[in-house]
Amino acid sequence: MAIVFAGWMMVWIMRPTRTWTNNFWNPVLRHVSTKAYGDTGAYTLIYISPILLVAFVGAIYLSYSKKSKTMKPLKINPWNYPVFVRGPLALISLSELALLGAFVALFAWTTAKHLKNSFDRINIPFMMHPGMSPHMDPLWQRKFNIVGGRLGAAGAVPFAFLFFPVARFSSLFQLIKIPFEHSIRYHIWIGHIMMVIWSAHSIVYVMYWPIAHKSKEFILWEKTSIAGFTGMFAWIVGLLIWVTSLNPVRKQRFELFYYTHQLYILFVIGFVFHVGEKWLAMMVAGIFLFTIDRLFRFLQSRRHVEVVSARMISSETIELTFAKLPNMNYPAASVIFVNLPAISGLQWHPFTVTSCSGVELDKLSILVKCSGKWTYKLRELIVQEGYKGISNENPSPTRDISKIKKQVRGISRTQGYKLYAATILASFLGYMLLAGVIHRYYIFPQDHNTYKAFSRAGRGFISLMEYIAGVVFFGGATILAWNCWKGKDLHLVDAPYVGSISAEVGLKPTSIQVGKRPEFQDIIPEHSKGRKEYVGVFACGPEGMQESVGVLCQAHKLNFHPLNFEL
Repeated sequence: MAIVFAGWMMVWIMRPTRTWTNNFWNPVLRHVSTKAYGDTGAYTLIYISPILLVAFVGAIYLSYSKKSKTMKPLKINPWNYPVFVRGPLALISLSELALLGAFVALFAWTTAKHLKNSFDRINIPFMMHPGMSPHMDPLWQRKFNIVGGRLGAAGAVPFAFLFFPVARFSSLFQLIKIPFEHSIRYHIWIGHIMMVIWSAHSIVYVMYWPIAHKSKEFILWEKTSIAGFTGMFAWIVGLLIWVTSLNPVRKQRFELFYYTHQLYILFVIGFVFHVGEKWLAMMVAGIFLFTIDRLFRFLQSRRHVEVVSARMISSETIELTFAKLPNMNYPAASVIFVNLPAISGLQWHPFTVTSCSGVELDKLSILVKCSGKWTYKLRELIVQEGYKGISNENPSPTRDISKIKKQVRGISRTQGYKLYAATILASFLGYMLLAGVIHRYYIFPQDHNTYKAFSRAGRGFISLMEYIAGVVFFGGATILAWNCWKGKDLHLVDAPYVGSISAEVGLKPTSIQVGKRPEFQDIIPEHSKGRKEYVGVFACGPEGMQESVGVLCQAHKLNFHPLNFEL
């Protein structure tokens, strides 16, 4: 799997070079292009198949791998030490900093190499449209056009990686033991890089077209060319998503961030209309896995979860206890997503599980701190049920909440990795079947793989629908058939869980402090005096607290694991 993934990464590194184009890519296109798939077959082979193969084999591996039941010493790994504890990259480890640096280097290399190749050929005439004679614009216009076009091509590289970190159930990150709540930061970094590059790409053309008296390009939408109108549409939608995802907006206006983020569907459609099916095939591996993830989440979230009880730990803290099956086990610090239609039918909020599946066999508990509209509405709903006696000091008696019992939905179990692997395989084969039939009997008779007759936007949109249909119909049918075969409810599939840290047998809390923050400056130095290979520090809470703990772990060279789920 590592070799396949390394080869896939090498494709992205070599792609801007002439060696790749002349000695590898062009021969592949000549041999792989068929009536059924056209050039898209080559893109599928090189850009999509390797990632889906790694995800498929990884899921099979995870389904048969067994966790050790013996406590093992923690490895002292300098790569896990926090490098920065404050600022934009607060609590980033050395390994994450190296990963971020590698991605930035890849994007910079791609941009620089594309620009160099194009400037080397700046004096070679080219045809703007089919049937037109070769011509050359003034030199300054050619420079503008090259910079703008190559920035657009470079921005496609981070877009290819954008959806991998947000596929919650993907086997890719589980293989390297990175939980979903940690991988979110990679999505944020990649999104920032992508929008910076594509904003530069768009701004260049916004400046260039009016100066060059080509303002009609803003509304031009030709049949087989890259259209300026669709590009501007995608950029405006992307800007809206980007601006509302910045920290000040996301933290103060979470609902605005959440709802505008759903515009990613329009953003992807605008991108497809702009560039067509070939570029989509290069980018779609992450979107494909994300669509499978969304299918699982949709099917599993239809089940209502019974709320056994609710109690007020303090005036601002609620404990909700859900019923669960006794055979539902989960590791420490697992995360569940809860939806309450009485408050919002769309919002799913993540909460860390506070109960232990080995002790409470039929219950699962979470703590909810009132800090926003959704949580305060939840508190009001509980109060309306007749809750009395809220206390800041002593936990009040548990009270059953009849209305909420029938209103809460939750993803209580995730899919098994065997089923996940089967869904990947069925979805991909379904896509190949649909694409082969549609291209062979609908597109090829009109275009004959010349890419000059059939609409670029049309081909791109049809291709996008083929990917989605492959997942929804073939992948969905696989899930239904699997559950019928197993004789189980659709929402109760055997599986591992979306969790943060695997529980180590034998570890028990030594003390619990209520009412105030532990004395970190005394506790951490004391534990660092012994065998550090048995010491790890977990911190879950506000950023300020995590930064304080991170400083101490950095000073005493202890493994630091911040548990901070922030969308």
